[in-house]
Amino acid sequence: MAKRSLALIVLAIMAILNPAYGQEDDPSAVLDASRSAISELGGFTANFSMRGDGSDMIKSTMPSMNGQMVFGEHPEYGRSIRMYGSARDKAEGETYAIDLLRSTEVLVWVDMKERTINEYPADSTARGIPTAAKLMMLDSLLDADPYGRRLGEAESIAIEAQEQVGGELCDVVRIDYAKPARAASRSRSVQASYTSARFFISTSDRLPRRVDHITDGGMIKFRMITELTNLVGVKPSDEQIRVNRLDGFTLNSRLDTAKPEETQPATDTPVTTPSEKPVAPVGQRLPRAPGFEFTDVEGEKVNNNTQSGRVTVLYFHGSWCLPCRETSPLMSGLAESFATQDVDVFAVAVRERDPEAVLSDYENAGYSGRLVLNADSSASRFRVRLYPTVVVINKAGEIVFEDHLKKGFDAQQLADATKAAVQDAIAG
Repeated sequence: MAKRSLALIVLAIMAILNPAYGQEDDPSAVLDASRSAISELGGFTANFSMRGDGSDMIKSTMPSMNGQMVFGEHPEYGRSIRMYGSARDKAEGETYAIDLLRSTEVLVWVDMKERTINEYPADSTARGIPTAAKLMMLDSLLDADPYGRRLGEAESIAIEAQEQVGGELCDVVRIDYAKPARAASRSRSVQASYTSARFFISTSDRLPRRVDHITDGGMIKFRMITELTNLVGVKPSDEQIRVNRLDGFTLNSRLDTAKPEETQPATDTPVTTPSEKPVAPVGQRLPRAPGFEFTDVEGEKVNNNTQSGRVTVLYFHGSWCLPCRETSPLMSGLAESFATQDVDVFAVAVRERDPEAVLSDYENAGYSGRLVLNADSSASRFRVRLYPTVVVINKAGEIVFEDHLKKGFDAQQLADATKAAVQDAIAG
């Protein structure tokens, strides 16, 4: 009896000390639940900290930040993240105040020394952008799929033991990525050069509480840790989400406010706008579709060669993608409208945990168009980051249209723009 009692006591102690007891064992299920929670969220406020970890020598050179983070809808820029507080560019460096905002289109920050408020395109690499802005490691929350970046490069996805973050019990999902070639890694951004990521997702509300971006360069190993505590799910006010525009500060804007017809594309890649067929610069061709190959659910192989002489529509979507639920019926209607012409509409399902369930749902809904499963590599080849995304390829294998849902451009507008692009491609 005494031995049995002792065994029960030991088991009870182990259950208390081991928070991983009964945890979710499917990493995809954890990420899917978090995707849904984020998509349904009106916003939140939280305390944040960002710090580096590694050897003593490396830690002394690493930046840090802490303060308040606000996530929500900005009246001008749409879904945005604002971070304000203090930062250091290295451990023993000078502490300076930060107030910056990032949306999918715009980066805004306040420069206290220069007394300026700076507005740049979100993807700008211009000099003068503060280190803090380059290290907003949670800006993936702005994406339609907050865990989709570089997922096409993932070599493994696994569940690790649960951990506590700021009093929240979290499931931990680790993703290991293919290491970039040495030459390529030197040219990659800070956020694109890490080799692993660990996502700490609260078991209570399924929102992220911490992200570790790990870089393993062999001799050099370090990680950047971003942590959220005291998170409160609430739609922020306009005042909370805006950077503080101080009196006497000069606005320095690098945003292009000219009308489209007054500007010339600055790069070799054509600029596309909703419902317009992209026009290549004089003397240049439209961008060719990358090499792709997949097999539809009927067992038919599809690639660049099989589509030669036909107009191809690739509708990248997923059953986990809430906006796709509105877009899918419209894309099915598009497939029906071009059924008798040299047009193929492929519903390319990406990152599906249960392909058979996807096929069953597709058939039960009576959707038209050719369903494609297990085609994550194709999404990677076309560099799809937001879902749903539609790509139209003409009979010559050139991309004539590519777009996705965004603020001011809904599912119906995306379907209408796709239809117009297909009609133009048919006409040649």
